[in-house]
Amino acid sequence: MKSLSLLLRIVAIIAAISASVLFFIAQGKLEEKEAALTRSVEAQNDMQIELSAANDEILELNQNLLQSRADLAISKGALDSIRSEMFTAKQEVARNQTQIKQAQNEINNLQVDLKNARGKLIQAEREMATIDQSGELNALTDRVEELEEEKLNLELALKSALSKNPNPTARLNRAPVISKSSSKNAPGILGEELTIATASPKSGIIILNAAPGVTLNIGDKLNLVNDYQSIAKVQLTKITNDYIVANIMPGANNKELNPGTVVRVLR
Repeated sequence: MKSLSLLLRIVAIIAAISASVLFFIAQGKLEEKEAALTRSVEAQNDMQIELSAANDEILELNQNLLQSRADLAISKGALDSIRSEMFTAKQEVARNQTQIKQAQNEINNLQVDLKNARGKLIQAEREMATIDQSGELNALTDRVEELEEEKLNLELALKSALSKNPNPTARLNRAPVISKSSSKNAPGILGEELTIATASPKSGIIILNAAPGVTLNIGDKLNLVNDYQSIAKVQLTKITNDYIVANIMPGANNKELNPGTVVRVLR
């Protein structure tokens, strides 16, 4: 009986030890599971935070995408507007180029017409000069003599004025007054200014630009003076509002008859 009791005690002790071992083992596994659970919860929380941040980024990207689409629509509209303006501008440029070309053609035509008109005018004046030249030769000779006499009278009047006034800078209003009876031989007076438009010594024709207020008549014989020197003697054959046509008399300084030269009229 004692051995049985001892055996039971031993079995009980072993069972207790086994139970203790199992308890401690289970306790350790439980702690491990709790730690694993804690780590899982923390990982889930971290994942939730990351997911929330990702959702925020997705929302922001979506808003940016919507804004980009709106900006793209606006840019497309602006691009279409610019293209339309460019097309309109190209049409306007083409229209202006066409108008410029038409205007240039008109200018060229007008220049041709003007050139033809000038040619016809010069030809007509040449014909007139040819017709009148034979009948005017004697008159031209008489006019040359008259001008020479006028020049002599002018020199005499100047010498007389200088002899009475020793001061060379004094005015010459003290010169002897020429009587009406001698007015035919009175010196000429420098008058209006005229500009040479064109001159053709070969044909004996000169054309002057008309100046406002100039009182000239067809048939007048004038001495053209430049820099106080006579460069030509002419007789007027035609007078208009724009130009004056005259025949060039013999003895003219043809080198001075250049277009643009300003001359004074000595009657």
